[in-house]
Amino acid sequence: MSQDNTIPPAAPEAEMSVLAAMLMDNSVIAAVRGILASGDFYASANREIYAVILDLHAAGGAADIVLLENALRRRGTLDDVGGMEYLTRIAESAPSAANAVHHARLVREFSQRRRIQALGHRLVRMGGDGFEADALAAITAELQAASEPSLTGGAVLRRMADVEPEEIHWLWPGRIALGKLTLLVGDPGLGKSFLTLDMAARVSRGRPWPDHPGAPGERGAVILLSAEDDAPDTIRPRLDAAEADVTRIFLLEAVTKLDGEGGTARRMFCLQADLPELERAIERESDVRLVVVDPISAYLGGADSHKNADIRGLLAPLSDLAARHKIALVAVSHFNKASGASPMYRTMGSLAFTAAARAVWCVSREKDNPERRLLLPIKNNLAKDGTGLAYSLQESPDHPGVAVVAWEPEPVTVTAEEALRNESEGERGDSPIEDAEAWLREALSDGPLPSKDVLRIARENGHSERTLRRAKKAVGIVVYRDGFGAGATWYWRLPGAEDCQKREDCHTPDVATFGKSGNLWSDDEEREAIQAEGSGKL
Repeated sequence: MSQDNTIPPAAPEAEMSVLAAMLMDNSVIAAVRGILASGDFYASANREIYAVILDLHAAGGAADIVLLENALRRRGTLDDVGGMEYLTRIAESAPSAANAVHHARLVREFSQRRRIQALGHRLVRMGGDGFEADALAAITAELQAASEPSLTGGAVLRRMADVEPEEIHWLWPGRIALGKLTLLVGDPGLGKSFLTLDMAARVSRGRPWPDHPGAPGERGAVILLSAEDDAPDTIRPRLDAAEADVTRIFLLEAVTKLDGEGGTARRMFCLQADLPELERAIERESDVRLVVVDPISAYLGGADSHKNADIRGLLAPLSDLAARHKIALVAVSHFNKASGASPMYRTMGSLAFTAAARAVWCVSREKDNPERRLLLPIKNNLAKDGTGLAYSLQESPDHPGVAVVAWEPEPVTVTAEEALRNESEGERGDSPIEDAEAWLREALSDGPLPSKDVLRIARENGHSERTLRRAKKAVGIVVYRDGFGAGATWYWRLPGAEDCQKREDCHTPDVATFGKSGNLWSDDEEREAIQAEGSGKL
């Protein structure tokens, strides 16, 4: 018996199960978001609920049925989605969050089927009413995209004979490519922001790059995301000193969202939730050639900068955006404190930052001349030239008190590894334990971290467990347990931070800070505790 083609294909139970799983376990939200858009839900109530859950998550908070109800009520859409009765039905529709991704893929598949059905109806109408060639070509392309194998299974193969070769197009020849993500890293205070504003000024005027003085570039617009510098007293004066065309440079200060009460709420831009807003800004200013995110860590939203999966999920759509619009995307980051590690592992946070970027450039001081800065390649997958450049910051003759970047014309051949090693030996001279102490203070500056994560991230940053534990003792790190039995998790926190006894989520105040001996947990006690974690022995 054939299916009734007048009824759009849908999977209402799968839609409700996806929403239930997201409310039950917020850790699946990122994975579901990578599969589904709001429009993939057939039921309008489910589309609204999904959008609100994503907003709650992007704001850095939890998403549960109570918070969801309050958010819908503020937006004035609680009754539209069926009220608390429907939210309760959703919450009870999935016994666990284990199948969230499978159900999300099923919802996506039915969404694809509806698109194919709608396109088929349009083709039938065109067959009866007549058509233009361009309209037919557009529908055919949509049909091809919609009929690709669904996310529930099937390999998508592309014959390489069908791929048209393309040349790499450059913003800065050999150094920063259009359509790609480039990372600029270095210690604070070396002038990374001066560099990005120098780039912005050159792009806004179409001025030559420092190592290509006779080759003017293509003029274009620039969008800046700057979380650390103020526009009136820092960014604008530096752009003026760099002779920028400030009519072509835009600062993305915030995004606005409807607050459900007829007004708008203003908040900081978030890469996790607001990429569509950035894309609309790029499309509105049609000649954008450069987007700068400085520093990228300030715009991660709820993503964990130390988790590879979180960062890959965040950077992949960002890189896709750069490719679609043929813009150069430059993200700024800082070095971690692992001074003895390879430069490839020095970028703060997950290694996924370095892996996702097609080029990574570092800024370092020269050992014998700290005023001379070096811009050196850590990684460049797109060009053969492995040389760097040197520059210094000098006061602008036309803008007293404001520095500009003064480039040297000749390339430098020192490698990033040599420069960073020289810098470490010449200036800091820290021992491995001192480096580990500094790294611990920085890693825990935003709050406690699970013990397992601290040890894992430390290894990734070049610190041995033995060195880290000696640094832990020197810093006075406090170890405590949150929860009982299989649900217990062990944490490290800085001394003087909020006492665990005052934490509402700490269920064991009597053993939270002190071990069996009545002192801070010893390393042996902590190792024993971590080994027993999740076994129910605690």
